[in-house]
Amino acid sequence: MASIADRFFHLILKPFIYSFFIFGFMNICSAADSIDNVFLKDSVIKGVLSFPNFSWGSYYGGVDSIIIRADNELDRLEQTDSALLTPNDVETLNIYGRLRKTKLLYRPFFHLQTDSSEYIVYIDSLAYENINIYNKKELEKENSIVEIELIGEFINLGSFDVIKCNKLLRVRKMIKQSKGR
Repeated sequence: MASIADRFFHLILKPFIYSFFIFGFMNICSAADSIDNVFLKDSVIKGVLSFPNFSWGSYYGGVDSIIIRADNELDRLEQTDSALLTPNDVETLNIYGRLRKTKLLYRPFFHLQTDSSEYIVYIDSLAYENINIYNKKELEKENSIVEIELIGEFINLGSFDVIKCNKLLRVRKMIKQSKGR
């Protein structure tokens, strides 16, 4: 009989991992092309901190045993004959491989709404402390937003782009302006 942890992994975690890679990232798209998956290096990027309903973009802060199981499952998929993989499996492996190759898989992240799109921004853990202090409920209660300015580079993960923050320039909490102004 399968253990509770095995049932949890196969019934909840495994579909969650697939959903994360396929659906969680798919709504964060950009039309830009890249060479070697990195483009627009050292760009100044401005936007507003956002809080999507579903988000999971790295292993940062995750439970080791679950991370190991997720890695093992993805490694198993990599060893599978490509003819047996579904399109979702292929997309998952491509995204996972690029996150692993660019060393973003274990970094903290946040969501940034720019004028043109919403991006996942990967950042080092020390700079993340300047972002992690804000939460959606408090900002909504105070009718505030958090403006962020950073220097970063766009990384293409296949069907969408993410941002790797190289330097956090400014994090500023401010009262939200009405749309009529």
